Amino acid sequence: MVIKGLDPNLITYTILIDGFCKEGRLMEAFDIVDEISAKGLTLNPVGYNCLISALCKDLNVHKALEMLNDMRRTGSKPDIFTFNSLIFGFCKVDGIEEAKKIFQDMLLEGVIANTVTYNTLIHAFQRKGETQEVLKLVNDMLFRGCPFDNITYNGLIKALCNEGAVDKGLGLIEEMIRKGQAPNNISCNILISGLCRIGRVQDALEFLRDMINRGLNPDIVTYNTLINGFCKTGRIREALNLFEKLQIEGIYPDAVTYNTLITWHCKAGMYEDACLLLCRGVENGFIPNSITWYIMVTNFVKKDDRGSWP
Repeated sequence: MVIKGLDPNLITYTILIDGFCKEGRLMEAFDIVDEISAKGLTLNPVGYNCLISALCKDLNVHKALEMLNDMRRTGSKPDIFTFNSLIFGFCKVDGIEEAKKIFQDMLLEGVIANTVTYNTLIHAFQRKGETQEVLKLVNDMLFRGCPFDNITYNGLIKALCNEGAVDKGLGLIEEMIRKGQAPNNISCNILISGLCRIGRVQDALEFLRDMINRGLNPDIVTYNTLINGFCKTGRIREALNLFEKLQIEGIYPDAVTYNTLITWHCKAGMYEDACLLLCRGVENGFIPNSITWYIMVTNFVKKDDRGSWP
């Protein structure tokens, strides 16, 4: 373009910045910014947003804040995309207090938070176990008329399950269905995990059957959670039945499946069965990992210490 005597304009430069940012080539993107400045041009809001988003994805949040300040200095107004990128970045680097401050600044500037904004904060607080903060955000969404999506519901359900309020989580699933919003595998797995954690494995199994009847297909995470739940309650035979069932359905057991079953067989003193499970897994393509060998070695050493070798 330059060779042909054509002078790139700001739109051309912005397209280049966007392309470099999407490919993670930030140094080249900033070279374009320098070229824009050298020509006496000012980066537009789209260009700033591309850079801020890329910096936040790269976890370089402080440089992203510098770009926000530069954006304001040049007269460009940050929008919801700008703020969502920054909130996401700070949440990723465990800077949730800074993310909250950015959220509050955004509201003061008259920018309306959307579902993405709330979801980012909800999941950050949920990961930290701050259920009350999650509930505050959800109430704020309701107050402002901001719609929930599956990500919102899943974050709220997980927060409730972590507090032991599994029945409230089940109620949210029914609410989703009433509103025509189909729960997904993540929703299902969160609740199954919550039910199994408090020993309600049979309820978890019934819930799964209900979800299957509604058209949901369980995955390996679903089965692993139930298998562990049955094993924890001493129902190893039922765990093995699920192990067989998942394979019939064309789902491949993974390292978590085998490690869980081997662990609980060893705890139950069923050492030969644990060995058979491992051998069967290897025959079917399972490659034991360091956790598998740790389980086998520690349990068989304990067995030897008790003098229970034949």
